[in-house]
Amino acid sequence: MADYGGRRAGDTLRRALLTLDSDLPPDPVLLTDAARRATELGDLGLAERIARAAVAAGGGFEPRLLLGNALHWSGRAVEADTELAPLAELARTDAERAEATIPRVAALFVTLGRPGEAEGLLDAVASVVSEDAAVLELAGIRTVLDAFLGRTVHAAEAAAAVLAQSQCSPPAAQLATWGLAAACAGLGRLDGLDERVQWIDARADSFEIGLHQAAVIAWVRGLLLAGLLDQAEHAARRYRERCQDTAGIGDMITSAMCAAVAQSRGQVKTAARWFRQSLAGHGSAFTLLFDLPGALGMGDDATSARQAFGDMAAAWNPSFVFLEPEMLLAQAWVAAAEGLTSQAVARSHHAAELARAQNQPAVEVFALHAAVCFGDRTVADRLAELATQADGPRAPAAAAHAAALAADDGAALHAASVQLEEMGALLLAADAAAQAATAHTRHQRRGSAQAATTRAHRLRQACEGARTPALATLATPLPLPLPLTSREREIVTLAAGGLSNRQIADRLVVSVRTVEGHLYRACAKLGASDRAELAALLSGG
Repeated sequence: MADYGGRRAGDTLRRALLTLDSDLPPDPVLLTDAARRATELGDLGLAERIARAAVAAGGGFEPRLLLGNALHWSGRAVEADTELAPLAELARTDAERAEATIPRVAALFVTLGRPGEAEGLLDAVASVVSEDAAVLELAGIRTVLDAFLGRTVHAAEAAAAVLAQSQCSPPAAQLATWGLAAACAGLGRLDGLDERVQWIDARADSFEIGLHQAAVIAWVRGLLLAGLLDQAEHAARRYRERCQDTAGIGDMITSAMCAAVAQSRGQVKTAARWFRQSLAGHGSAFTLLFDLPGALGMGDDATSARQAFGDMAAAWNPSFVFLEPEMLLAQAWVAAAEGLTSQAVARSHHAAELARAQNQPAVEVFALHAAVCFGDRTVADRLAELATQADGPRAPAAAAHAAALAADDGAALHAASVQLEEMGALLLAADAAAQAATAHTRHQRRGSAQAATTRAHRLRQACEGARTPALATLATPLPLPLPLTSREREIVTLAAGGLSNRQIADRLVVSVRTVEGHLYRACAKLGASDRAELAALLSGG
């Protein structure tokens, strides 16, 4: 039998399993204790089996609660709700009412995507609970709902208020820390958050199921948004090691953490592999789907990126309002992979607007920086403002990159590339280097252009062959200085890819006449007589 981490836990589980496999009368107390241990260790299948046996043996409130939790964290939310709903009738104290309510609220909200019903249930129970610890636990789960529904500032303030209370129990602290981490990630306010997560971590017997992991993944998201990639990778690796022998949700969540870190570093194929491994354990998890199209788009797999985005849209959970900006960014990367750079920029701007409306400056930085990498020169002033609002190195680096691109300053773009590489964001650094090469070329600085091109290619290799709009220009040996406008280049690229004028017009939402005009001017500038010559120029043939 596997070592379940700790002599007492192992002994309890062994005794419970021996009882189940024997003719001995079942002991509901032993079985309940064992189900609790299995839950803490993340073995949800075992927890479900033992909890069902405890219920059948006459166990009351706790084994039914453990069974509902095991089903919920296994992604079987409908079954979980069926088991959890009757618990309200068994609850005799405010503590039990809170215990019965919180997992059901989580199942309705996180897994079933019924936020209105979840909030209604929470309001109803909160109105009849008066014991301090129970009140704080219900307030803790409410901060999670607020954070997920885009009420970012309120969620952070309410979570801090819960954590400041002397009566705050460990369950209330776990819930409030989850809400705080989810809110502060978007706010870009990370001061003290790592200490709070470590406080929870120190009190968990293992990589405890559910709340502990949820707080950690929110914290890692905040580190990545801030540009603290080394810290995020350290956390992801640490938790991955702690649950590597545990199947189920622990493997799923830590695989997703590793995927997010790899994508932030520009390791696009590694990120896609980790995302798929995570989805293999929990294929309906929207939170794991929303980054996959970006990884595939960055890896120049437009077809798979489009399919992944379709899967994500089909799995959209209306409770996850705070992730709407990042969903739009995923769509932007699909457009970029398909050669629709102007659409990619527009989607990035829409994502930034949503993030701003939700008071998520760190997410707004992330979105606007994507627009800069797609070639947008209009956002330098806003990123300069945001650099004073969000913690970490990402916002200042994005602001410097945007200012350099707006000024068409090759030297400043090189400096931005160095800054991004030092941050660990190699694909962003590659984009800045590619833009530096273009700027130097435009100003006839051939030596500097060649050096920037060499740098961009080196970084691209470290990014597992990623292909972005900026890097695509390096593979296009057009005459120097580069004579095409961004719209002309976009249309020429689509035409060289075999699309008809009507198909290009439909993709870019312009008229066929507009496409014909851009192609005519591009051919005149490049000395090409037809599409075949354009394709040859783009491929270097």
